[in-house]
Amino acid sequence: MKIVDAWITLGLTLAAGNIAPIPSMGQETTTTSRYRYTIVDYPGSTSVCLAINTRLHVICDAQFNQQLPYVYDAASRRITLPAVAPLAGWSASAFGINDSDTVVGYVYPPDDSIENGFVVTKNGEYQEFSVPWAAYTEPRGINNRGVITGTAFFNGPGSAGFIYDPEAASYTEVLPSAYTETVGITSDGQVVGTVYLEGGASGPGTPAGQYGYLRAANGSVIYFRINGVDTYARGISDEGQIVGYFGALPFPQVTGFVTDVKDLHSSKQPAIGFVALAISARNQLQIPGAFGTLPQGISIEGVVSGAFIDGAGNPHGFTAKPKNE
Repeated sequence: MKIVDAWITLGLTLAAGNIAPIPSMGQETTTTSRYRYTIVDYPGSTSVCLAINTRLHVICDAQFNQQLPYVYDAASRRITLPAVAPLAGWSASAFGINDSDTVVGYVYPPDDSIENGFVVTKNGEYQEFSVPWAAYTEPRGINNRGVITGTAFFNGPGSAGFIYDPEAASYTEVLPSAYTETVGITSDGQVVGTVYLEGGASGPGTPAGQYGYLRAANGSVIYFRINGVDTYARGISDEGQIVGYFGALPFPQVTGFVTDVKDLHSSKQPAIGFVALAISARNQLQIPGAFGTLPQGISIEGVVSGAFIDGAGNPHGFTAKPKNE
């Protein structure tokens, strides 16, 4: 049985709460952090928004009876539909977008008995693929060279990240565990994601739980935790900024974060191994009135894309722009 994404877990398990009103689509709001937020929902539906590219195009999924992938232009606020072409009756979920507006995600039948990855270009060229050793293939990111990251689920328990290079027709397995996701990828091959580690696995005395990780192009890995709790790394820009969210299980008020690759290579921290990071309120993201805020992508300009959960357990997309821009 495959593991659902954290935002889905939030959406299914949260009960309604007494929180502040959620802004409507297109309305901006500010907080004590350095960001102002814009809500993104497909007309007539709620949404989950994920990666963002240099052109400020955001890949999102509308939450109808079947998910509908769409691209939201954060500059013009226009919506377009990528030419995803699954078999009749199948559904599609999109996760990644690069600067050429090539989109990746996965398609699946009504019984979810199989999941195949897809890649579709701005010109409508559509292909499906699957990791040879996996029962389910879920692409999560794509860089400007066309290299794809994702999560591969086994027939039994557990998952592994993967890196797929279509030009070389090669698959690289990343950190197989009880829970592994490989998500964001830069043009030079750095990737970020999440892995479950047993106690002591990342260093003496470190607890069991979810860790963010940064994997260099040469395969070396740095594990990290934000403010001492479970951490989920989701996106990385070519400028080296990393976004994700943190919060102790079972997901109370999870909070977004922005950090930098340089913070993981600080002279006060080991070059390889485990790094404990403290993120100040200025670099945290929390939609006003939301129960959980889950950043998923970041552009080279520092604009963040992601999803949040309202008090009724419904997901919504957002973009977050630094206030000084």
